[in-house]
Amino acid sequence: MVEFTNAGGFSVCFAAEHNNEWDGVRVSNWQELTDELIRYGEIKAQIDRDSLEKVEEKADKLIEMVKEIDLTLTDKSKKKIRKKKERDVESENENRD
Repeated sequence: MVEFTNAGGFSVCFAAEHNNEWDGVRVSNWQELTDELIRYGEIKAQIDRDSLEKVEEKADKLIEMVKEIDLTLTDKSKKKIRKKKERDVESENENRD
């Protein structure tokens, strides 16, 4: 939103996505407007980077959890296979007797 003032300047408002509030700034020329838009872009970029880092952290945690589950399942499968082999050997020994 742009609001022109009687003094020849104008106010610029833009939404800050991180808190959904309107932030306003008063500028008197296009250079100030450009500077404020650059500052806003930098703030938004930092918010995006922070959000991405949080997503990456969560993804890393999920990957670790999946690895742990996979290892647990692999260990359980190995134990089942080992027990089955032991039973087969016992059964084979009983059949020989």
